Amino acid sequence: MSTAAKAAATFGVSILVGAFKAFVLMLMWNWFVSPVFHIESISFWQVLGLLWVVQLFVGDTGENPAEAVRWESLFLVLDACVPEHKTDELREELKQKK
Repeated sequence: MSTAAKAAATFGVSILVGAFKAFVLMLMWNWFVSPVFHIESISFWQVLGLLWVVQLFVGDTGENPAEAVRWESLFLVLDACVPEHKTDELREELKQKK
Protein backbone atom coordinates (compact mmCIF):
# COMPACT_ATOMS: atom_id res chain seq x y z
CA MET A 1 0.00 0.00 0.00
CA SER A 2 1.44 3.36 -1.00
CA THR A 3 1.86 6.31 1.32
CA ALA A 4 -0.93 8.23 -0.42
CA ALA A 5 -3.31 5.30 -0.05
CA LYS A 6 -2.45 4.97 3.65
CA ALA A 7 -3.02 8.70 4.14
CA ALA A 8 -6.36 8.52 2.33
CA ALA A 9 -7.44 5.49 4.39
CA THR A 10 -6.41 7.21 7.64
CA PHE A 11 -8.29 10.35 6.64
CA GLY A 12 -11.40 8.36 5.73
CA VAL A 13 -11.37 6.40 8.98
CA SER A 14 -10.85 9.56 11.02
CA ILE A 15 -13.84 11.21 9.30
CA LEU A 16 -16.00 8.16 10.07
CA VAL A 17 -14.86 8.06 13.72
CA GLY A 18 -15.50 11.78 14.12
CA ALA A 19 -18.97 11.45 12.60
CA PHE A 20 -19.74 8.50 14.86
CA LYS A 21 -18.60 10.42 17.96
CA ALA A 22 -20.79 13.37 16.95
CA PHE A 23 -23.78 11.11 16.32
CA VAL A 24 -23.43 9.36 19.69
CA LEU A 25 -22.97 12.66 21.52
CA MET A 26 -26.04 14.08 19.76
CA LEU A 27 -28.14 11.08 20.80
CA MET A 28 -26.94 11.28 24.39
CA TRP A 29 -27.53 15.05 24.54
CA ASN A 30 -31.04 14.78 23.11
CA TRP A 31 -31.89 11.81 25.33
CA PHE A 32 -30.52 13.08 28.64
CA VAL A 33 -29.43 16.73 28.75
CA SER A 34 -32.33 18.18 26.81
CA PRO A 35 -35.17 16.77 28.97
CA VAL A 36 -33.37 17.13 32.30
CA PHE A 37 -32.36 20.77 31.88
CA HIS A 38 -35.34 21.74 29.66
CA ILE A 39 -33.19 23.00 26.81
CA GLU A 40 -33.40 22.57 23.05
CA SER A 41 -32.32 19.48 21.20
CA ILE A 42 -29.07 19.76 19.30
CA SER A 43 -28.46 18.78 15.67
CA PHE A 44 -25.69 16.60 14.29
CA TRP A 45 -23.93 19.60 12.72
CA GLN A 46 -24.06 21.57 15.95
CA VAL A 47 -22.51 18.68 17.84
CA LEU A 48 -19.83 18.23 15.18
CA GLY A 49 -18.97 21.94 15.36
CA LEU A 50 -18.89 21.79 19.15
CA LEU A 51 -16.55 18.80 19.04
CA TRP A 52 -14.22 20.65 16.65
CA VAL A 53 -14.13 23.75 18.88
CA VAL A 54 -13.47 21.69 22.00
CA GLN A 55 -10.74 19.73 20.23
CA LEU A 56 -9.21 22.97 18.98
CA PHE A 57 -8.81 24.28 22.53
CA VAL A 58 -8.18 21.03 24.38
CA GLY A 59 -6.76 19.04 21.51
CA ASP A 60 -4.53 16.04 21.42
CA THR A 61 -1.05 17.08 22.49
CA GLY A 62 0.41 13.80 21.33
CA GLU A 63 1.83 13.12 24.77
CA ASN A 64 0.61 9.96 26.42
CA PRO A 65 1.29 9.70 30.18
CA ALA A 66 1.15 5.91 29.99
CA GLU A 67 4.01 5.96 27.49
CA ALA A 68 6.19 7.98 29.88
CA VAL A 69 5.55 5.41 32.62
CA ARG A 70 6.46 2.63 30.21
CA TRP A 71 9.78 4.28 29.38
CA GLU A 72 10.57 4.86 33.05
CA SER A 73 9.87 1.19 33.76
CA LEU A 74 12.11 0.15 30.90
CA PHE A 75 14.97 2.28 32.22
CA LEU A 76 14.53 0.78 35.70
CA VAL A 77 14.84 -2.70 34.22
CA LEU A 78 17.87 -1.60 32.23
CA ASP A 79 19.54 -0.28 35.36
CA ALA A 80 18.98 -3.61 37.08
CA CYS A 81 19.86 -5.99 34.25
CA VAL A 82 22.37 -4.41 31.89
CA PRO A 83 26.06 -4.13 32.77
CA GLU A 84 27.21 -0.58 33.55
CA HIS A 85 29.55 -0.29 30.60
CA LYS A 86 26.64 -1.00 28.21
CA THR A 87 23.92 1.03 29.94
CA ASP A 88 24.76 4.47 28.48
CA GLU A 89 25.08 3.04 24.99
CA LEU A 90 21.71 1.31 25.23
CA ARG A 91 20.00 4.38 26.72
CA GLU A 92 21.12 6.51 23.77
CA GLU A 93 19.86 3.93 21.28
CA LEU A 94 16.47 3.77 22.99
CA LYS A 95 16.14 7.57 23.16
CA GLN A 96 16.80 7.78 19.44
CA LYS A 97 14.05 5.25 18.71
CA LYS A 98 11.63 7.08 20.98
